[in-house]
Amino acid sequence: MPSTRYTLLYLSIALIVAVSSCKSQQRVDATCAPEGGLTCNETELQICTDGAVKSAGACPGGCDDTSGVVRCKANNGSALAPVGAACRQGVTLCGVGLDSPALLTCNDGRMTKVASCPSGCIDEGETGALFCMGPKGGLRFHEGFQCPGFKKGSPEYACGPDGTSVLRCEAGKLVVASDRACVECYQAQATGAVSCKNAEGQLIDLATGEPTPSLTPLEPTGAGADMPPEPPPVPTTQNALSVQ
Repeated sequence: MPSTRYTLLYLSIALIVAVSSCKSQQRVDATCAPEGGLTCNETELQICTDGAVKSAGACPGGCDDTSGVVRCKANNGSALAPVGAACRQGVTLCGVGLDSPALLTCNDGRMTKVASCPSGCIDEGETGALFCMGPKGGLRFHEGFQCPGFKKGSPEYACGPDGTSVLRCEAGKLVVASDRACVECYQAQATGAVSCKNAEGQLIDLATGEPTPSLTPLEPTGAGADMPPEPPPVPTTQNALSVQ
């Protein structure tokens, strides 16, 4: 079978720089090199795995390797990469060829899945942001990311890839805040505000790690202390809530 030299995937947030390029379309199972290299077959991304050409998934927004770079894009323009692609350490992109949206990052020279993104993964390119969204649309990040830089909300903290862990910004990078435990971590897209709930459903103050004090009704005192509380008012057209 013919041998094909594929491009290595060298990534910034949105740029894929190729070391070499294959211009011809290659059939699956043809021999290839180097390991983890990529090429395009029309709108299909192909990867060199164990010395053979394998399909890495579809690129609905197009796949292009004609200019010495490999660009696989989703319909929304997000840059995509497959698990196992050769890469530079620390690079992060949305995944392709997986059963559900996911966030990938480069570990030991290969793209690896680090987070599931049930509500989608969006890469806005070098001038934008990379969003991995949990089941309720909250943001998820991975250890080692650059700090998101939110000006509002909780700028020192972020939610981890599992939707329960908390990350803290230290020296410009996100690290695991092992002293902060959540059953549910949610980070708002608009503001970056982080809410962390413990097993009792209480909100945790991330600055202290302690439950946030909740408002409790004042206990009756004095002569009427033993009297039962008054029943709530019956809704009327003046005090009833209107549900749109």
